[in-house]
Amino acid sequence: PQTVEAEHAPPPDTQPSPANPAPGMANLPAAGTARQSVEDTENRGASGRARLMQRDFAAIEDNEIDALRELIEVIGRRLASRAGRRHRAAHRGRPDLRRSLRAALSRGGEIIEIKRVQRRPRRPDLIVLADVSHSMDDYSRFFLQFIYAMQTCFSRMETFVFSTRLSRVTDALRRGRLADAIDDLPDVVHDWSGGTRIGASFAEFLRQHGDTLLGRHSVVMVVSDGWDTGDARTLADNLEAIGKRCKKLIWLDPLLDHPGFFSSAAGPHQTSRHVDHCLPARDLQSLAALADLL
Repeated sequence: PQTVEAEHAPPPDTQPSPANPAPGMANLPAAGTARQSVEDTENRGASGRARLMQRDFAAIEDNEIDALRELIEVIGRRLASRAGRRHRAAHRGRPDLRRSLRAALSRGGEIIEIKRVQRRPRRPDLIVLADVSHSMDDYSRFFLQFIYAMQTCFSRMETFVFSTRLSRVTDALRRGRLADAIDDLPDVVHDWSGGTRIGASFAEFLRQHGDTLLGRHSVVMVVSDGWDTGDARTLADNLEAIGKRCKKLIWLDPLLDHPGFFSSAAGPHQTSRHVDHCLPARDLQSLAALADLL
């Protein structure tokens, strides 16, 4: 028997081993390799999204735009989901039977505490004034994509863009797909990527829409680097007028505290006491933080 086994045993150099696999197994991964490959792919995807969240909009490559748009839509959906909830947990308010019973079941069925719920405060109106002048070229399209994603989150939302004059783009942003709406905007706004007259554009907004849009529930969000070719006093005066007539005034400046830019003097939007929040906003991470603030 020993002789027969020896005759039929494969030569030593053809024994299956990690270094010398059996026929038909040469292309199969070792145990655990497939799972590790999936985990590595997921980790690379997660780290890639994290890097994209922190990438300056001005440095976005063409092959990253689609992925960036997907992340913008995710942030918008999360904000919409949160804003759409009509009630929230509270110490006072009407009894919440469902939550009370769920808590009782976790304690063996005994109701120890009555959970309560309150209706959420009225969602504010949002008015956006976005700078689409030449100095904002690297940022304005991404801001408008974020604004497009936020449209379902507010009871009423109006969007205006300005360069040398004011243009209402609310309806243009609501029709069609996101990519089409954004790509069509330069055709709707005739002074897109032109000069910058922020103060004059604010005066035009107040004159045409101040009485109908501004009020105690309205939040005004300005998106601009603050570079105005007009009179600084005109900008300061109209900024004050808007701030006095709304609930909150938020200014997003993509160049605020930017390591690649230096400003010798703060602009009116950084010094005005009528601006409630002046925030840097040059990447998705900062826009996600803005979503929490709103």
